[in-house]
Amino acid sequence: MDANILMEGVQTLGFPIVMVLLMGWYINKKDNGHKEEIDTLRETIENNTKVLLKLESVMTILIERKE
Repeated sequence: MDANILMEGVQTLGFPIVMVLLMGWYINKKDNGHKEEIDTLRETIENNTKVLLKLESVMTILIERKE
């Protein structure tokens, strides 16, 4: 973002309004980043669950063979 645009916005709208707009933009940007992180974590947890279910099946088969 250009400093001239910020200065013009402050002169036109006022400092508090420009700061509220900037903070809103920043929060929106952070929320989108967190959404991507959460989607990655969700996928990882789902993959781990699949692996654990397969491991449980294998262990059950091995235990049944011993008996």
